[in-house]
Amino acid sequence: MISMLSLICIASGTEFDDYLRVVNDVGTLVARYPPDAVAFEPFNEPTIDCAWDKPRGAKPRWPALLRKLHDTARAAAPDTTIILSGACWGGAEGLVQLNPNRIRDKNVLWSFHAYEPFLFTHQGAGWTDDHYKFVEGLAFPPSPSDKSNRLKIARSRLEKSDADKKEKSAGRAALKRDFDDYFKPGFAIRKAREPFNLVARWAKKYAIPRHQILLGEFGTIRADLSRPLTDQERVAFIRLIRTEAERRGFAWSTWSWTGSFGISEPPEGRQFSPLILQALGMK
Repeated sequence: MISMLSLICIASGTEFDDYLRVVNDVGTLVARYPPDAVAFEPFNEPTIDCAWDKPRGAKPRWPALLRKLHDTARAAAPDTTIILSGACWGGAEGLVQLNPNRIRDKNVLWSFHAYEPFLFTHQGAGWTDDHYKFVEGLAFPPSPSDKSNRLKIARSRLEKSDADKKEKSAGRAALKRDFDDYFKPGFAIRKAREPFNLVARWAKKYAIPRHQILLGEFGTIRADLSRPLTDQERVAFIRLIRTEAERRGFAWSTWSWTGSFGISEPPEGRQFSPLILQALGMK
């Protein structure tokens, strides 16, 4: 799979037109490979049309942009499978807002990413720029007896940070809210399964075959700003997400090989972790 980055500004029509030319160039290169060997994702994790930052009553921008991306990629690579996703970081909520009938193409994989519950998968992730980066040692599924200690650690790390008074106040409230939710009986597993239920209903509504649905990314953090999670602490989540995809007939792709979400052993090595491979149903 060849996937292009989303971290570009698409507010300007001129810049997006420039990006479409890049899509055309990459699509032309991709088209040289056998169609059964390569798929092309022209845009990964669009960051627009999120409910929390979209003005009330504003018309979604992503569907029209996605149509242009598809048309450009398809013109450049007539036989290549194209991967398309919804708005707001490519999550299930964004995918189910799309009307796939507006893109009449049977050689498409409709993709979504699954990282819920975010409090677990992104604990200690510095790039979130939010209260998640102060969490560490959180288990999946959680043990009720662990709540008080884990929350205390997260609050302590928040208070020691260079956040200003307002940010710390908001962080304390967010930590309490998210910990209260996460430690409710059954919440963590329901939250992890929720994206699959959304996408399955969407696929049924539009009569999209299950083999055209791709779980394009999933995984959980190994280490960033917090103490590292062991592979043993990560496998329950990874196994659950993989099996949720497979029992619905969805294809899947985990993120990533190495790095903070990697499945290699050691963290930057070339060998896969035996525990993670087992959780992925692989040898």
